[in-house]
Amino acid sequence: MVKDLDFLVIGAQKSATTYLQFALSDHPLIFMPKGEISFFEDPDYDVEKFDQIFDGLFPQDSNQLFLGIKRPNYLGKPEVPQRVAHHFPNAKIIAVLRNPVDRFVSAYFHYARGGFVPVEPIDLAIEKILYCKEYQSKYKRSAEIVEFGLYSKYLNLYSSYYERGLLKLVTHDQMLNDPDLVIKDIYHFIGVDESYKPTTMSERPQLVIYNVTRLKLLRMFNMLTSRYNSDFTRGYGKKSVFHKILSKLYEYFDAFVMSKFFENNKPRLSVKSRLILRDVYKEDVRVLKAKYGIDISDWDCS
Repeated sequence: MVKDLDFLVIGAQKSATTYLQFALSDHPLIFMPKGEISFFEDPDYDVEKFDQIFDGLFPQDSNQLFLGIKRPNYLGKPEVPQRVAHHFPNAKIIAVLRNPVDRFVSAYFHYARGGFVPVEPIDLAIEKILYCKEYQSKYKRSAEIVEFGLYSKYLNLYSSYYERGLLKLVTHDQMLNDPDLVIKDIYHFIGVDESYKPTTMSERPQLVIYNVTRLKLLRMFNMLTSRYNSDFTRGYGKKSVFHKILSKLYEYFDAFVMSKFFENNKPRLSVKSRLILRDVYKEDVRVLKAKYGIDISDWDCS
């Protein structure tokens, strides 16, 4: 059975959590499985499967290591804090937060690429995600694009299970502006040698694709290599050798051909859309500042 988990990285989508994972995994006293561990948010979550899942994640001789996992979506899923606390009551929680308006935009294009919402101009998408009941009913995961930016709402759930000293909050801006200081601070929080200098700080996770035409082509391809459940809340890659090869070929085609032909500039929100999103998150940001004392003065919705 795996020893107690030492830390869990959660946070906003597209907020440099993968970048942080590279730096943490690089430390000789830290081990993190590659990728994300979705066990605690799985719709088929079964407490009886815990040992089966987690025993295979970590090396057998891990007693001298600090163990951690990463899953940004764990901040935004109301069922997760209780599940995590049940299995790992002493884990430290590291949450990376990003301006919720900017996060909303990146999250929309991320969901569109995954096939969970239609590909369309961002201003039109915002109107539908927030106000169109038919859209919300048809594309159920569109609600997550809104909910995952309500940070204080979900941090409060973690606070009901974990003492304040077990919660560490950093921002996406801090990660970009002074990564060395942030990594050193998090090393200290975890309890490892903070003087260690990671060698993977130049690594970058996959970029968000904003170009609508490129996204539509990717979506067409996804329909060939993936399958979805009836309400498009879950997607699965097809596992045949043919589909795996096709998927890999398309990854290269997109990276080395499509990326050269389609500009990938982040879209500018209309003034109306930005004001709408600021209003959605204004109260949550106020509570976040008041309760957790985090410096988010540069967020334009604060």
